[in-house]
Amino acid sequence: MASIGGTSVISIHGGVDVAFGEEVEVITRPGADGLGVKTTGKRSPPSVLYSESDHATAAAAETVVGTFKAMQGTLVTIVDDHGTTCTNVLVIRCAMRGKRYVATPVGGVTGGNVLLAMEWIVQTTESS
Repeated sequence: MASIGGTSVISIHGGVDVAFGEEVEVITRPGADGLGVKTTGKRSPPSVLYSESDHATAAAAETVVGTFKAMQGTLVTIVDDHGTTCTNVLVIRCAMRGKRYVATPVGGVTGGNVLLAMEWIVQTTESS
């Protein structure tokens, strides 16, 4: 079961980039030919994820949005659709991308009639 910060979701689209690479700043000066390079350390780039979860009511979905928003600035564990677990992932930002009503839900986590779509910006804090 996919989850973000221990909260179950139906699915997570996208993946957390856990590969660390050297960050590079290119330095140039007006009137000087060529360029300089400054390395600033190894890290992974931020990743964009999309999640969907189901809820019994629109009010229940709004409550979960608050739960997700409270994760901003914290380290969480993310388990994707394939069961891959990423720990110590920083939630930089999350935003609701939509809610829609489903007349006859089949499956899901709760079997609820409201689907909640969220967008996440996350970054791993340790290399795999």
